[in-house]
Amino acid sequence: MVLVADEFHIFHEIYEKLYPYQREGVAWMWSLFKKRKGGVLGDDMGLGKTFQVIAFLSGLIDADLVKHILIIMPVSLLPNWEREFKKWCPGISVHCFHGSSKKERERNLLRVQRRGQVLLTSYGMILSNIDSLTSLDGEKFVWDYVILDEGHKIKNPTKTTKAVHDLPSKNRIVLTGTPVQNNLRELW
Repeated sequence: MVLVADEFHIFHEIYEKLYPYQREGVAWMWSLFKKRKGGVLGDDMGLGKTFQVIAFLSGLIDADLVKHILIIMPVSLLPNWEREFKKWCPGISVHCFHGSSKKERERNLLRVQRRGQVLLTSYGMILSNIDSLTSLDGEKFVWDYVILDEGHKIKNPTKTTKAVHDLPSKNRIVLTGTPVQNNLRELW
């Protein structure tokens, strides 16, 4: 294990693959976590935001600091996130909440809600499944982390944006290569 920031470690094999700016990004996410604040990771496209988040989450999971993680993205990115988790952290249990089989989606959701680890889903699934994503056995369910990839997709006040805002979570991170396209109000 390598110390990334005060009291925060990640596996040496992962740390060595991070570029210096990615190490800073992981340390920054740790500082947000300690302060119980959310943030926007706005590195340009292709600079490894996905890998930074996976490295960060691996450290949190290994330290038993988080258990339930929901990552929301456009449908086209689901296979990439699955691949990246398998490549860098094969020991982390990753399940997908997407596809035509409602039974399989519900099974994967319950698995993550009960046992923990990572659930990947799309923005479209959030809107149509907000009730099941926010409750377990009739009780309110709170995610330890909600991460939005291509987070600029929720800049407009749509029903999907409202559903994403309504997801109960202790921590949030937004990933985007285009944090502001027109004006600062887009960061709401």
